[in-house]
Amino acid sequence: LFVLAMLAVQALPDVLTRYREMGILKRLRTTPASPGLLLIAQFVLISAVSIVCLAVIVVVPGIISGQWPRHPVGFVVSYVLTGSAFLGLGMVIASLFRNAKVAAGFGTAVFFVLMFFAGLWIPRSTMPGWMNVISNLTPSGAGTQTLVDTATTGWPPVGYFGTLLVWGVVTTAIAIRTFKWE
Repeated sequence: LFVLAMLAVQALPDVLTRYREMGILKRLRTTPASPGLLLIAQFVLISAVSIVCLAVIVVVPGIISGQWPRHPVGFVVSYVLTGSAFLGLGMVIASLFRNAKVAAGFGTAVFFVLMFFAGLWIPRSTMPGWMNVISNLTPSGAGTQTLVDTATTGWPPVGYFGTLLVWGVVTTAIAIRTFKWE
């Protein structure tokens, strides 16, 4: 989750806004490529890197300890939905900011908020009730819960998947609509 969030909300906005600053996007505009295709290409690239990281994080300990996620299909679905939510958020950041430094700074702030609601500083189980409700509505909180549930107990409540799906679809649609070549 940490690597995926870092790639999606810190690296992706930085790369795309640097492309814009350097005029690469302006040159791409003269080709048949659409903003959606460019964002999808970045989505695929970051997804591939994060999947390799996930494989190392899950497979190596699985081989050593013999313990695998209890619900592997649910684990993969959780990871894909969490990834699409994070990447959609990163694409929105890249679409809204024209300056790479500003986008990187905003992405870093968003990253820390996501990690807070994922339970990095305060475990989700010890968060006050109202904070846990807010956490459940964020992509990092819902993603953490679905990954933990599928790894340890089985299938998580469907509401978490709904939260991730809404974040992924809405943020990706916003990014495609607001993306600027220049």
